[in-house]
Amino acid sequence: MQSYGSQCTAETNKHEPRGLAAGMEELAVALEDLQLPRAHNIGQLLAKTPNGTDAVALARRLGLWTTSAHDTPGERPVFPRHLATLSPPEISDEMAKWTAEFGRITELLGALTGQREQLKIRAKAVRAEVRSNIRKTYRASDDGKVPTATVIADEAEEHPSVVDVEEKLALVELLIAHTQAAKEATTQFITTLSREITLRDAQIRGKLYG
Repeated sequence: MQSYGSQCTAETNKHEPRGLAAGMEELAVALEDLQLPRAHNIGQLLAKTPNGTDAVALARRLGLWTTSAHDTPGERPVFPRHLATLSPPEISDEMAKWTAEFGRITELLGALTGQREQLKIRAKAVRAEVRSNIRKTYRASDDGKVPTATVIADEAEEHPSVVDVEEKLALVELLIAHTQAAKEATTQFITTLSREITLRDAQIRGKLYG
């Protein structure tokens, strides 16, 4: 008897060995299916994930989401390399800019983390449903023999529904990694600006009281 997984996915060759290269290729296809090049803001991206739009709408109503900061974020600014050449107003503007950027990234990280948890729950539910259907399919076969739990689990991992949710989860994990890195960099930028302000303040105090 042909396995449940092969019945559902034979046309996409899901039973072929899946190495790292194959896995990366599948992820690339998944990202293309999500139309990421067309996503210009986090709202459009979260619309591709389960309950993403509703989650952002709820956060907005609770005053936890700065809509204008996420609708058109634009290209990430570049941190100035020569702080000593900036005037006091320019230093203040840089501090304000990067503080706002920190807030935007923190909100974004919260939204992505929430989607990751929802996708984990969905992945668990999808796997359970697929495994149950696989067992039913085997029981309804001529011999009625059900394979081991390991075999059923392997077939479930190849099912399109499981693959789909795992690809979405991989995308969110990827974005979380990028967002966390950006948050750490932004924190360092703010710290550097704060030190520059403290240094200038000390220099002014030295001139006044020296």
